[in-house]
This record gives sequence, structure tokens and C-alpha cells, in this order.
Amino acid sequence: MWVFGAGHGACTGRTGLVYEVAVHVCCTATLVAMIEVIVRDGRAGRDRTQDSAEGGAILATLQRDQPYEIGDVIALTDGEAVVIIGANEDILPGRGWKQTVFVGDLSKPKPRFKINLGSCPEWTLQNAGLTTKFVRCVSADEAERIKTAAGFCRKYATMPTYRLLSSSFRVWQQTYQRVAHAKRGEWSPAVTEELLGAFVGWLLIWRLILDQAEHDLSSRFGKDSDQLARFRLARKNAYDASTAYRVVDALRNLVQHREMPSLTLDRNETLDHATGQPTTRVSYSFPVTDLLNSSKCPATVKREFRGTPETRLDLAIIVDQAMAAIQPILLELVKVSVPQLITYITELRTIFSEASGIPLLLRAKQPAADSRPGRAYIEIIVLHDLQFLINNFPMKETIPAAESD
Repeated sequence: MWVFGAGHGACTGRTGLVYEVAVHVCCTATLVAMIEVIVRDGRAGRDRTQDSAEGGAILATLQRDQPYEIGDVIALTDGEAVVIIGANEDILPGRGWKQTVFVGDLSKPKPRFKINLGSCPEWTLQNAGLTTKFVRCVSADEAERIKTAAGFCRKYATMPTYRLLSSSFRVWQQTYQRVAHAKRGEWSPAVTEELLGAFVGWLLIWRLILDQAEHDLSSRFGKDSDQLARFRLARKNAYDASTAYRVVDALRNLVQHREMPSLTLDRNETLDHATGQPTTRVSYSFPVTDLLNSSKCPATVKREFRGTPETRLDLAIIVDQAMAAIQPILLELVKVSVPQLITYITELRTIFSEASGIPLLLRAKQPAADSRPGRAYIEIIVLHDLQFLINNFPMKETIPAAESD
């Protein structure tokens, strides 16, 4: 399209983020090539159901003699100011010039709030809510004690490593149940890969938590400590008492150091004459010869199955029984940490009580030499994630059974 003069154009149609432009490129001294612009929505909070392959919904179309630049601010037909965050241009010789622009929200000034540091030389204890409320000054030594207590509670109560075993066990159970209840048309080789991945993830974490626990107890209490000796005794008792525990230990050696067991996923369907409905049984098993033929299989397991080499082991049953067998070991890990947890939780309860809810340690931090002038730097130690533990931990040295799922 050709027009006389050099106007900037006007927005027509719906408001939008992207502009498409079609103009003749050959021009004369008195004619100006107009760009057809499509504005498409690129705002984070847009209705994404209106998106297409080209981008967000069209908010406006217009014509102008100059293309938009990234960072330009324009007003939509409803008066809202937006900023151009992206642009595509297409110049077609003899046919025109198109531009599509995508608009985003203008950055808004960040809210400001005041923090009362109480003229404290170091840390402050604050009540953390929508805003902070000054409680008292906290010395550097006390702040370190609080950090140590919080770190111990996280490591040995709210986020202990052995919880990974429970979570990986849940993943294995969910994967197995999904496969067991899958419809016939949903069965494919990919199903066995999902099962194998879930099993191997659980299997490797099984040994990981045992090895890390051994190292942790040795570091905390010493190689000749009673705590480490009780942990090792719990492992020995579990190994001696449970066939499933021994099989899992042998499988871990096989998988980590040699190869995968030759697992077979089997689906058997029969008609229930009482109900007239089909019933399905799924098994995921491997031949015990995989262990008997492995140089990484302990002699104890080989002696156990040498007389029945035709045995097939159902993995779902083995995993369930092994998780039951490992519970006394996990319980021993909990018992070891309880005395120190009681000490630290008692200290933290005082802090939570003083803050009347959720405490926060906060202090002004000395800015670096190359930092921007006039900017405040605040250092924070958060404790809100410990609130449930601090409020609910039983202070008597009684230990509930360790959870398995």
C-alpha cells in the first residue's frame, strides 16, 4: 500500500501483540512504503487457549512507515501500555513488507517495605509474615547455633537421605500398578523399559542409603562407636533373616557391576466363572540362574538356590518383602539421631515461641566494593520449613516405626 506523507499509522481492530505488514518495496520520492503490522499477545498472564502456531492472540493490526523496535512502548486499544518483546519481519519483493510484533507487560516498580533492624550490630530475630516484625537482636554466635540446629533437623528429620528409598519405592509401585492395570492396547516394549527404569532406580538407591548411612555414622561417632556397631548389627540381622533382602543385595551387585537380569513381563488372562468377568494376573520375574551364573553373587545366595535352578523370582514380591526387611535398619538410623534432635528442637522451640509463629533471622550485609551505590543488601536465614517438625516432634525418646511408603 502506498500513501502520501510519512505518518506513523493508527491501531485498528483488536488489541494485539504482533503486527504483520504488506507493502510495495519500490518507492518514489513522493510515496512512502507502509508496513502492515500485526500485534500478538506475549504477556505471561494471557489466555493461552487463544494461542496459535504463530503465537498469542492477535490484539491489533495497524500500518506505519517505520518498523517497531524491541523495547518500544505502545498503547493497545483499551489504553493499556505494553512493551514490544519480540518481532518478526518479512520483506517480499514486489509484494510488500510485513512485521509481526509480540508485546509483554511493562515492568512495574517493585514494592518497597521497611525492615526494622533495631540498631543491632549483627543478626536480628524477626517475626515473618506479610512483613517482618522486629523481635530482638541475635549475636553472631547465637545465629551460628541456630543455623547448626536447623541444619541438623533438616538432615536427620525433615529431609533424611533414607526418605529417597521410600520415594523410589512409591515410584516403583505406581509404575507396576499402572502396567498391571493397563489395557491390552497399551502394552508395548516401552512398558518393560518403564518398569526396568523404576526398579533399577529403587535398587541403586537401596544401596546408596546404606553406604551413606555407614559413612555418616562413622564420621559422627567414630569407626569403633556403639552407634555404628548397632547399625551394622541391624544390617546383618536383616540379611540373615530375609531371603528377599539377600536377593536384592545380590541383584544390586549384578546390576551395578555386570548386567541386567533377564526380566520377563508376563500377562495371564482367565475367565472368572463366578462373575463371568475376565481376570488378569501380571508378573515381572527373572530366573534365579541369573544370580547363580554371576561371579558377583554371594555364596550364601548361591547355596540357597543351587538345588532349585528352575526357580523364577517375582520381582514385585521380592521388592515388597525387602522393604519390610529393611525397616529395622532405618529405625536404627532414626534412634541414633533422636537425642540430638531433642536438644536442637528444644532450642528452636524457644526461637519459634519468641517470634510468635514463624521466625526469621535477618541482618544487613556489607555491600561489595563494586556494588551499586544506594542499594541495601540483606542476609536471611529461613526457618519456616521446620515449623511442623518443631510443633509436633514427640520430645520423649520413643521412636515410631519407620515408614515404608
